[in-house]
Amino acid sequence: ASPGSSDIVFDCELTAVETIPARPDPLEADMMDLLDYLRITEVMYNPPDGKDAEFIELRNISDSTTLNLTGVRLTEGVTFTFPPFSLGPGEHIVVINNLGMFRVVHGDGIKVAGEFNSKLENGS
Repeated sequence: ASPGSSDIVFDCELTAVETIPARPDPLEADMMDLLDYLRITEVMYNPPDGKDAEFIELRNISDSTTLNLTGVRLTEGVTFTFPPFSLGPGEHIVVINNLGMFRVVHGDGIKVAGEFNSKLENGS
């Protein structure tokens, strides 16, 4: 550049970095599906005739996503951890307090995940 010239010289370097997206964590994907599609749809805390047949019904409200319930826990009021289990789209399942009495009252047509270890509180 000559005196009085308005030329400007820059020393530049361009560096490119390739970003490869991380594979999604399957557990995180399962949790998001559970938040989106798993609902408690019925709580029977005071069965008719004083029968010991309390239950909590859970439903998968998705039309297309199967939910992995393995390790899902109920922790408030009752304690229950789901064994290895998947709940298909539109399916429901119950967690109960007494399998024998539940079968007497409701028969064998309802899927049961297992028994919780206490009683549901009915406020009385």
